[in-house]
Amino acid sequence: MQKPKAVFRNIAIVSLLIFVIFIYKPNEPELITVYGSMHSKSLAGSCRYESPVRDYTIYLPSDYDKSDQRYPTLYVLHGYGGDHRNGLWYKVLFDLAIKAKIIPPMVIVMPNSHTLFGGSFYSNSKGGGLWADYIAKDLVAFIDRHYRTIPDRSSRGLTGHSMGGFGVIKLAMLFPDVFGAAYAMSPGILNWAEELVPEHPAFKQIYNAKTIEDLGNDAYNLGFLALGRAFSANAGKPPFYCDVPVSYPNDVFTVDSALLKVWSNQLPGNMLQHYHGALKQLNAFGVEWGSHDDRLHIPPSCRAFSKSLSQFGVPHLSYEFEGGHSDRLAGKNGRIYQFMLPFFGQHLKPE
Repeated sequence: MQKPKAVFRNIAIVSLLIFVIFIYKPNEPELITVYGSMHSKSLAGSCRYESPVRDYTIYLPSDYDKSDQRYPTLYVLHGYGGDHRNGLWYKVLFDLAIKAKIIPPMVIVMPNSHTLFGGSFYSNSKGGGLWADYIAKDLVAFIDRHYRTIPDRSSRGLTGHSMGGFGVIKLAMLFPDVFGAAYAMSPGILNWAEELVPEHPAFKQIYNAKTIEDLGNDAYNLGFLALGRAFSANAGKPPFYCDVPVSYPNDVFTVDSALLKVWSNQLPGNMLQHYHGALKQLNAFGVEWGSHDDRLHIPPSCRAFSKSLSQFGVPHLSYEFEGGHSDRLAGKNGRIYQFMLPFFGQHLKPE
C-alpha cells in the first residue's frame, strides 16, 4: 500500500521539476490534456457513499484535432490514495516517448478510482461497488464513443503502479477480451506475505475505532478498510460498512477463517489458479518490482506470482529492479521510460 498521498505527491513533484529543468527540452507541440467526467452504470446504486460520476484525465496526440486518425489507447490506473490527477507527472515521459517513436501517438486515459477509504482496488463488490466493471465496461465504452480510438483489444493497453498494478493484473484476468497488453508496476497485495498478515496491528485499531477520524492517516488502517469495502462490504455495519477478517473481542486476537478465505480468493496470487487461461489470451503481459520495496510483501509476492505464471505456462516478462516502491519511475533512465513505454510501443497495434 502507498504512504499518505501527500508524501508521494511531493516526491513526484520534485522528480518532475528536476526532470523538466535539467533534462526535458520541449521543441514540439505537447500532448493535449483533457479533463472530463462520465457516469458509470456499474457504480450507480452499487456502492454506499461513492459517486457514480467519475472524473478522468486524457492525453491526446498533439495533432489530434488536425486529423481523422484513430489511435491505440493506454489506460493508466493510479495507486492507493491517488486519483486521475496523479498521472500528470507522467505526461512529460509520454510526450518524449512519442517524439522519440518509442510509442506511437496514442490516447492515454487516467480514470479516478479514489474512494472514501483511499481506493477501490479495482474490484467488483456487492455493496462496495463494481469497480472492475466501471473501468473495463463503462469507461472503455465511453472513451471509444467519444474519442477516436481503435476499438480493438489489440490496440488497448493497461498499466498502473502499486494498487494500480494490482488492478492491472485483476482486470487482465477478468477482461482479456478488452485489453490486449498489460504491464503491472510494483503491484501491491498480490498475496499475504511479510508485514501483510492478519496479525498486522492495523486490524486491532480498526476493531477499536468508532469513527474514520480514529484511524488517523495511517495507510494500513485505511487500506485494510478499503479492502473490506472491496471484498466484504456490509451495508448493515456502520461506521465503515464492511467486514474484516480479524477482530479483538476482550482484547483477544480472533480470525474469521471463512471471511479470510473470501479475502484471499480475491488476491491475484490466488486467483491465478482459476484465471491463468485468461492471461494466456493476452498479446503480452509484464510485471516489475523493486527488490528493496518498503512495502515488504511486494518483492516476495511478486517473485512468487512470476514463478506461478511460469508454472501455469503463462508467457510473461518480469523484472526485478534494485530500488524501492516509487523510486526509479521518473526520468529518461527510469522504469516508465526504459521499460513500460517500450513494452506498449512493441505490443499495442497502431491503425
